[in-house]
Amino acid sequence: MQDAPKTDDHQKEAAPATPCCSGSDRNHLHPCCFLFLICLGVYLFVVSIGWSNPILGLHGFRETQTALTAYHAMGKAPKLAYETPVLGPPWSIPFELPLYQWIVAAAAHVLGTPLDQTGRFINVLFFLLTFIPAYFILGKLHISRPYRWIILALLAVTPQYLHYTRTFMMESHALFLGMCYLAVAFEFLDRPKPISGIAGAILGCLAALVKITTFTAFLGAVLLVYGIRCARELYSSRAPMRLFYHAGVLGLLVAAPVLATYGWTACADGQKELNPFGGKYLASYNLRNFTFGTLQDRRDLSRWRFMAGHVHHGVNGYAPMICFAGFALASAAWLFRRWQKKEQLLTGEQLRRRWLALLACILLFLTGPLIFFNLYFVHEYYWCANSVFLIAAMGICVATMIEMGKGSRVAGAAILLLVITGSLYEYSQYYYCLQTRQFDRIPGLAGMKEQNDDVLAIAGLIEKSTRPEELLVCLGHDWHSDLAYYSRRRTIAPPNGIPESLEQLIGKMANIQGETLGALVIDRAGGEKFPPEKIVEIMEQNGFQTRFLAAKGTLDLYALKKVPTGAAAVK
Repeated sequence: MQDAPKTDDHQKEAAPATPCCSGSDRNHLHPCCFLFLICLGVYLFVVSIGWSNPILGLHGFRETQTALTAYHAMGKAPKLAYETPVLGPPWSIPFELPLYQWIVAAAAHVLGTPLDQTGRFINVLFFLLTFIPAYFILGKLHISRPYRWIILALLAVTPQYLHYTRTFMMESHALFLGMCYLAVAFEFLDRPKPISGIAGAILGCLAALVKITTFTAFLGAVLLVYGIRCARELYSSRAPMRLFYHAGVLGLLVAAPVLATYGWTACADGQKELNPFGGKYLASYNLRNFTFGTLQDRRDLSRWRFMAGHVHHGVNGYAPMICFAGFALASAAWLFRRWQKKEQLLTGEQLRRRWLALLACILLFLTGPLIFFNLYFVHEYYWCANSVFLIAAMGICVATMIEMGKGSRVAGAAILLLVITGSLYEYSQYYYCLQTRQFDRIPGLAGMKEQNDDVLAIAGLIEKSTRPEELLVCLGHDWHSDLAYYSRRRTIAPPNGIPESLEQLIGKMANIQGETLGALVIDRAGGEKFPPEKIVEIMEQNGFQTRFLAAKGTLDLYALKKVPTGAAAVK
């Protein structure tokens, strides 16, 4: 048999890519979609587990704070100085733009649904909507249509997203806005129209104001994409004009969100400074070390190992390394076949693009912990912002392997099934326990269920023993919102770390005008700074009568009543 005529390497590189839905792609369209639908069904089933459980758990502090804002926004017009009544009057201590909370409040008010479940539903809904811009972005990365479903399937069964997208937090909403911002930026780069530029600037502002830590990774993606395009234009004949154009686009898409963030932060800090019970303590300039961490923190290898644990149970352990190793081996096999002059399903240009996309995704994944080191160390839910890039990198590896040929196709499919089953296993070992409140199965969380039950019990007693207009005082409980939210009472809960003494704090409470203190909770877990006997004594010195009502775990509940003095007492 005669050998087929040979073609040179240049002709191979110039060969057009296989159409997205023709040839071999068409054979895999339905299986890939079917796989995604199965994973989506698994996601919907998993997020329903523990749907009616209270929003108390590993990050109940953040969930109840978000829910408290939504509760006090119900039936009211949105305002920028929104209320989160946990630090006393004035009740506004703004952090992020509460767009998610306003949406939840409006939905619960109009539909008459329970607030806890409404918040969870809206979070899930935004995560599902995230698949739309994600599909579009993968197309811009030259991933053919069938194989985009593989990457979306991996995203749907990632343990971290299986859990945190059904909490009462804004993680999915922030992720959705960031993905939309990136998708519009891609579209504006290819088809520069005023409407897409304006839309990109607006989406960037919303994403940054809703959650700046999530937006940062997507801002980095826009800077990277436009930076590469500008570098290419340097070598074109129209370099000055094109560079000027891209610089203007970059200025619009980057400057608007950055300026909006600075403006919002300044206004939010000014509002916090009005609060005498620790608001200034929570201003951004006092939280810099907590937000960004220190250089010494970044040198501590134990902290990096701890954060690697977040990635381990959040993104399925060693799955990224398996995907990257498989991709590297498949690329080596591709090069060997090319050396043998055998037919390739991918061109060299396509493979180079995949490697660039892989490296870019890894870089963007690392931006979060590198910039906001301490936040990523303390709160594992912050990884929801950047884990999507690690999932994309894994999906690019698997999809490219399946596209390369028969041998690598089998290996890619095997790795894909391994990652999916491993993700579900990892979820069952950690996040399933959180959702079903089996905290004792997780090291370090023993006794959390009892603590949460104590909070619910005390909150119920507060609601029964006080009037709705009366204030709740919490000392030693930090500025947690759990008691405030579940008792439906506005609360004064100063942060444990503020420098004011007990005498100063209680003196400020005694002088609040137009408000009535109805109950006192002392958390004995707050340490030596909050001894119950001394607190009761200082309360009585400031004209309050205290009456012990109940004790649950470390929480002691007292009824408060202001004792009339002077002419009022005689009368």
